[in-house]
Amino acid sequence: MKKLLLVFLFCFCAQALHAQQGDWDTLNHRATTYLRDLIRINTALPDPQELKAARYIYKQFNRYHLDWDIFIPVKGRANLMARLKGTDPHQKPLLLISHLDTVPAAEGWTVPPFEATVKDGRI
Repeated sequence: MKKLLLVFLFCFCAQALHAQQGDWDTLNHRATTYLRDLIRINTALPDPQELKAARYIYKQFNRYHLDWDIFIPVKGRANLMARLKGTDPHQKPLLLISHLDTVPAAEGWTVPPFEATVKDGRI
């Protein structure tokens, strides 16, 4: 899930930096920051903090005036839908879909799984 969310956030950052094309270092830094922040929100079952993760994401969307909706099917569980408007009305829309919950971390991690530690250039 978090890899797909990273793709979405990368696209989100790319749109935000559209006026500054070529600024890949800034884009990479923002996407990395968003991913690390989300990993630190424990959305593991059986008691995922999806609503906390959704709130984090929509606060970032608000910074860039993106249209979003939040869905809360039951208390504490949530998901988001965001609309990124395209420039060509003749093109079909693109839908990226994901979920916010994760499975509990298994044994054997060399770093704490929900601290988003950077090790050897990887999160």
